[in-house]
Amino acid sequence: MKDQANTYLAAGAPFISNSEAQAELDKAGVPAVAQVSVLASYEDSQIAGLRTSLSILAVMGVISLFFTGRIPREQPGSTPAPA
Repeated sequence: MKDQANTYLAAGAPFISNSEAQAELDKAGVPAVAQVSVLASYEDSQIAGLRTSLSILAVMGVISLFFTGRIPREQPGSTPAPA
């Protein structure tokens, strides 16, 4: 499972599905009580990662609003040249 996770990290998508994690834990012979705990922690970390990512995107969006004031309001060349 570690090799597969590293492959996903290198590809830019660090999540594996919960069913894949469950199958790997079964294959590794992890007791059922420990599996529940591991999967709960994994789900919590996925949600925390998504919240962090969305928070960063929201902050970037707000910061980008400050730079939109420099965008021209009229298209260059749309006003006639003075005679």
